[in-house]
Amino acid sequence: MSALSNIRVDYETEKTLAAGSIVAGYTIVGTRFANNVRLLVLQNLTDVAVTFSFDGERDAITLPSNGQIVLDWGSDKSNQAADWVQAINSGVWVKRSGVPTTGSVYVSAFYAAGPN
Repeated sequence: MSALSNIRVDYETEKTLAAGSIVAGYTIVGTRFANNVRLLVLQNLTDVAVTFSFDGERDAITLPSNGQIVLDWGSDKSNQAADWVQAINSGVWVKRSGVPTTGSVYVSAFYAAGPN
């Protein structure tokens, strides 16, 4: 019987983009990821719907005003090598559907930092 090891969770600094910086074409939110992301939280705290993309070209997820989604690719796995992840150096982009006047969008990323 093999012993299970615990994987320590860590997170990247929250990424944000203010309403006035969200345009009709895609703009990256913050910077690209420095780690393989296992859990991602997208929040739209603006006053209009926005669309998120993972490549800056294709629509992936549209969130209404004050909407959020949690994308969990592998937080419950113990073997980091076998998990689905949002890859290092990838990012999240956003574009508007209307003209936001207040608020921001937020991207929170969590990753496996290694065994305890």
